[in-house]
Amino acid sequence: ATGCGGPLNIVRSVLEIERGGLSAIQIEDQEAPKKCGHELGRRVVSTAEMVARIKAAADARVDADFAIVARTDARTTEGLASALDRADAYREAGVDVLFIESPESADEMHEICARFRGRVPVLANLVEGGRTPMLPAARLEAIGYRIAIFPNSLTRAFAKAGAELMAM
Repeated sequence: ATGCGGPLNIVRSVLEIERGGLSAIQIEDQEAPKKCGHELGRRVVSTAEMVARIKAAADARVDADFAIVARTDARTTEGLASALDRADAYREAGVDVLFIESPESADEMHEICARFRGRVPVLANLVEGGRTPMLPAARLEAIGYRIAIFPNSLTRAFAKAGAELMAM
């Protein structure tokens, strides 16, 4: 979701998600309507607005183990320096995991992880054909990532298997 709305909406979302037994919420700084993180033309809200979202989520959680993941989509439109500055502000606001969307090289991935090493875990989003290089898990870990997601990989594998089956 693009931040789950304003702070009141976020409070409600955190309470409902936590009550439902989930262990985390991801809050994003994209403006609505949301776009895929590997597409061009994404717009982001102000850093202050996103920090307010994060603080609302942090204040609303009941379980200290409930994680807040902050995603910034600023890299593609504002550059890596802006994305890193935003991520620093989000970390200071109380997030548990940082998700800097769509770095465009392994060097950028190194820079991201070096900036936050020992301060907060960083998440990598690997999308086949996306803006971020597809790296093996061992390399991601060596760079400094602590979490990696592959949001389309299983869907693509099923689609390929289905296409092969139908071609028989």
